[in-house]
Amino acid sequence: MTNYDEYQKFIRYKYGHHGFIAVLALVLINYFFSLFYEFQWAESKELEIIVLVSVVVIITAVLNIYHGAYFTKKQSPMLYGVLFVFIGLMNLYLSFSAYSPLIEGGLVTSNIITVLNAILFLSLPLAYYTRRLVDKRREEKDDDYA
Repeated sequence: MTNYDEYQKFIRYKYGHHGFIAVLALVLINYFFSLFYEFQWAESKELEIIVLVSVVVIITAVLNIYHGAYFTKKQSPMLYGVLFVFIGLMNLYLSFSAYSPLIEGGLVTSNIITVLNAILFLSLPLAYYTRRLVDKRREEKDDDYA
């Protein structure tokens, strides 16, 4: 993490810590539901953990990007944004197939991983462009008051 400034490091550590606590809480809640109520919502317990961790990873990455702590100073966010949109759309296309259902027998199947990848890769550029739009509007508002 030598290419990040102090603010970026702080934000990454902050949301990494929050993400760890969220994963811990979700896994414990899932464990207690399965222990006391014999509740299973995915094909396997391993898939349940993967889905829970993936959701937290998506949220953490989006928060890091929105707060400017994802890309280093040397990286080109615009280029990565286009690349991420392309990868996300490809994953989204692959996830909607008649031969690979997302829910089967009332349980989430392993095909959900492709959907989660699509959500991850499509939400990253969305967070970046949303942040740019917010910053641009703030600058315009500041210019109006100046």
